[in-house]
Amino acid sequence: MFYQKNIMKILSLAFLSILLLACFSNGEPNIPWNNDIQYLNYYGIEYQDCQFSGTNLSIEESASIWSWSLKPAECRGRVLYFHGYLDHSALSSDLINFLLSRGMEVIAFDLAGHGRSSGARGGLEDFEEYRRSLDAVINHWEIKPEETYFIGHSTGCSIIFDYLLRGGTCKATLWAAPLVRFRDYDLVHTLISDQGSWNPQLPVSRTPSTSNEQFYQKKWQDPQRISVFEISWARSIIRWNEQLPHSGDIQLEQPVTILQGLRDRVVWYDYNIP
Repeated sequence: MFYQKNIMKILSLAFLSILLLACFSNGEPNIPWNNDIQYLNYYGIEYQDCQFSGTNLSIEESASIWSWSLKPAECRGRVLYFHGYLDHSALSSDLINFLLSRGMEVIAFDLAGHGRSSGARGGLEDFEEYRRSLDAVINHWEIKPEETYFIGHSTGCSIIFDYLLRGGTCKATLWAAPLVRFRDYDLVHTLISDQGSWNPQLPVSRTPSTSNEQFYQKKWQDPQRISVFEISWARSIIRWNEQLPHSGDIQLEQPVTILQGLRDRVVWYDYNIP
């Protein structure tokens, strides 16, 4: 028992030391746009020949999420896009432009605490908050899921996965680096359980999460970049995992395509994919 306690202390210190090597800033972001068109221009989203609409959707009394749509003049179909943790929707401009160029309407939203949505930056009190956000987006844009493609990245895939497990539907779905469990999930689970209500803000590491140097620099210099990792988010994802059925009991009706890089050090892909 003494040996195990000391091992846990060493692991705890090592884990925190790695995280604390990052640069850390709590300063308010310097937003370089005054309106939605400047916002689209800043992130390189090719909105020309498209109808744009953006809005803040209330998900509870004091919280709202930013959601927007770009619809080409000749529209062939709809895509609902779900971004990942510590990102926001406009950061995925390459994907958005690819879809628009093929005549697809893109509907997207920023997760609570991300981008232009309200909430503690990078925080999450309960996965239910993501569910309410998705319901609000579907209702506002009058989305017919069975006619809509769902595309997600990382945590965005978790929201789609959860939605399908709850009986939801969509035309088809594509998941890029889907998150069920993150790397070092077991270690973080142990640390959180051992520390009770311990809930610090930790600086986000500058370790690249992509081999695309141009995108990495774009993300790191983003004025909406989140500089802190909230333990509350990890707690919520762990609680969500504990509510999932066993993998052998999971059956999805919708076609699923998975894209996964095998040098990914963010998600625990050899657990997630099966």
